Amino acid sequence: MRNGREAVYNALLALLKDILPSSQVQTFSRVWRPVTDYSPQQLPACVLDETRENYKVQRIGAPPVYRLHVDLWLYLLAPQISQTPGQEPLIPMTAINTLLDLLDNSPLNNPPSVGPGPNLQTLGGLVQHVWIEGDTLKVAGGANSTVKYNLARVPILILTA
Repeated sequence: MRNGREAVYNALLALLKDILPSSQVQTFSRVWRPVTDYSPQQLPACVLDETRENYKVQRIGAPPVYRLHVDLWLYLLAPQISQTPGQEPLIPMTAINTLLDLLDNSPLNNPPSVGPGPNLQTLGGLVQHVWIEGDTLKVAGGANSTVKYNLARVPILILTA
């Protein structure tokens, strides 16, 4: 890999700090911990979890292409919800959906297209491209239930050589 992993992951975290405003996210981390390890003052939190890597040689003599898979976890406290179904004043997923919308309207929501182009997110030239790809997992909780947190896992793919 031409550029070191640490530089790549740190650049991704810096990009996320630009995308997700500090008014909506209190903690940014590259160390995955369960949501229960965070105090209420540390939430909402944005956590990167480096999950796996794939290597592929495109042709003999060419350097391998690295695909780095990262899960972006969003942790939030769940709101207090009404006990009356259909009359909830707060929807548990509203805050998660707001953060997901910010990601959707960011340079990370840019799957690769044919050929090079100006729209590639290269993390300042460290990688070929980085984008959101795969299924987003969402879990809603309620402060007055057994699940006291809202969670989202967003899969991010980094392509580099």
